[in-house]
Amino acid sequence: MIAVGDVWRFALIQKLFGQDVVNTFAMQVDFAPVAMTENDFVNAFFADATGRFNAAGGMRQKIRDAQSNEVTHVRWEAFRVTVPTTQMFVREIVTDPAGAYANTCETANLSASITRRGELGGKRQRGRIAVAGIPTVHIAAGAFVDAGIANLTAVADAIRGSHVLANGVSAILGYWSPQHTAIIRGVVRDYPPLFVRAASSKFQREVRVQRSRTLGVGS
Repeated sequence: MIAVGDVWRFALIQKLFGQDVVNTFAMQVDFAPVAMTENDFVNAFFADATGRFNAAGGMRQKIRDAQSNEVTHVRWEAFRVTVPTTQMFVREIVTDPAGAYANTCETANLSASITRRGELGGKRQRGRIAVAGIPTVHIAAGAFVDAGIANLTAVADAIRGSHVLANGVSAILGYWSPQHTAIIRGVVRDYPPLFVRAASSKFQREVRVQRSRTLGVGS
């Protein structure tokens, strides 16, 4: 069952010129006034055409509105990362899978970078997603122009905030920073898992060249 404090990590899987493009997000349940199963929760957000993120005006529609129709949205993958963790839930995308613009993006290694920041300082409070497949008609002199600006602003707005379902269950958008260790000035430091609420988000006007690790891996 769904409970306050549950964190779900989810990803939008896309294809562009035969390559996987993956954008990852997370959400934390902040209000759960009624009993709700995990399957119903996933369907409420990710069911084809009707899920909150697939419906008209939803996050996925905002992303495809910025993309060339050379991009195909394939599926959502979602699972609870807090205890008790769940299996991977998969929801295939059938309705409106292609980007909205019948213009070429020409290459898969150019993208729009959208930053998302938490409420506190530090590296774990800073993240980003990379939106691939922006039509070349929305790029000039290395920057996004015209409709590209409006569309990418809409994407930035869509990846933060709270979503309230019809039954009153609500979740806050952000991203998940998993447990890891790092060596800081020769000292090993342990970092516990952390959900970061996206307190702000903004697209970067300059076109970004994708690093190879973000193609077929995630961003």
